Amino acid sequence: MRPVVMAILAVAAPAASAMPGAIPARADELVAILNGGGNLADSFTPAFLADVPEAGLRALAKQLVTEGGRVLRVDRAIPSGQNRYALTIVQDRATIAATMMLDAGPPGRIAGLVLSGGSARLPTLSAAVAALRALPGTTALSVARLGPAAPRSIAATTPDRAQAVASTFKLLVLAELVRAIDAGERRWADVVPLAVRSVPSGILQDWPDRAPMTLHSLAALMIAQSDNSATDTLIALLGRDRIAAMAPTLGWPAHPGNDPLLTTLEMAKLKGTDGGVPAARYAAAPPAVRRAMLSGRIAPVPRSAIDYAALETRPNRIDAIEWFASPDAVVSALDWFRRGAGRPGSAAETARAILAINPGLPSADRAAFDYVGYKGGSEAGVLAMSYLLRTRGGQWYAISGSWNDPSATLAERRFVAIVTRIVQLVGEASP
Repeated sequence: MRPVVMAILAVAAPAASAMPGAIPARADELVAILNGGGNLADSFTPAFLADVPEAGLRALAKQLVTEGGRVLRVDRAIPSGQNRYALTIVQDRATIAATMMLDAGPPGRIAGLVLSGGSARLPTLSAAVAALRALPGTTALSVARLGPAAPRSIAATTPDRAQAVASTFKLLVLAELVRAIDAGERRWADVVPLAVRSVPSGILQDWPDRAPMTLHSLAALMIAQSDNSATDTLIALLGRDRIAAMAPTLGWPAHPGNDPLLTTLEMAKLKGTDGGVPAARYAAAPPAVRRAMLSGRIAPVPRSAIDYAALETRPNRIDAIEWFASPDAVVSALDWFRRGAGRPGSAAETARAILAINPGLPSADRAAFDYVGYKGGSEAGVLAMSYLLRTRGGQWYAISGSWNDPSATLAERRFVAIVTRIVQLVGEASP
């Protein structure tokens, strides 16, 4: 239900000019620190270390080396604002995109650091597919070229395997909203009350009940921030059955786990209350009993009863209680938005712009594309990333990948690095 984490936040730097000569020195020190050495007090400001204690920074560095190998060098340090530098950090098996912010006063120590994703060092699409396939649990991937006919596969592994995809299901909600607007039933500017306050991710869970929201704002928050409260408000407005009925139109095959289509709050209540007992009963029940359970026993359960730690720390029946789709189904859905945006006056054009608010890639990895739409999703044991891409030469692609493991939490950055590399390779190969 939460988006794939794409960044690690550190402290902002004060304005003014950094000390001359500090940039290469700090970049070299960062290599040593990420490899487990260096002197943090010499390299970072006291304010940074107050917010990011040494133990946490060392643990992060260890995890990065475990996932991507020893840090070899900083390839580039490009100015990206006052005292800000975009870095490319090269490891044995990956590269990391980072932003380093330097303190304005002497000796120009590091005042902020953001690691904004990375990519695996894999030479070809076949090597990237093999790396994805080698992950524990089950993986699935579809990389397709889009055109006037059906999507044409250029790389894949088990592309028709339906897996848990977490917040990727929100594409179905967006599609039903497009249909309703195109049919004249709704308008993007319609104002509705915030009807449901769900669990994070997002921001609206902390807003007042019934706060007025436009449908555009709800859709933008649902996609760009994976806001669960925005999602559930739209589901309440549009109707879960109407949303589910859009699946065949999008080329999204039926799956027993999607009947009925859960709201995010319902899933949190099922998995995060009474030690997971409701989840066990729901998983074993037929659709009619499930629906009765949601409207009867689950509906009145307060948010305060949800154990958030249980939702975040271990997989919980991800093979039965989730939202399910194959990569081929998601590629077909993304192509539906692309095609719809070409119809004069279709709400799909606005939906496609909403998909691009959060492109899910560092800026350097977007250089080959003039459009990047993205939807990701994750919960414990589930990761999914999907892209709609147009190269600067005008060629469209869709990429969708998922990784499930019902018995373990996942190495999120490893998956992100492989999928990001696939996006890079598609961009590099296309005119």
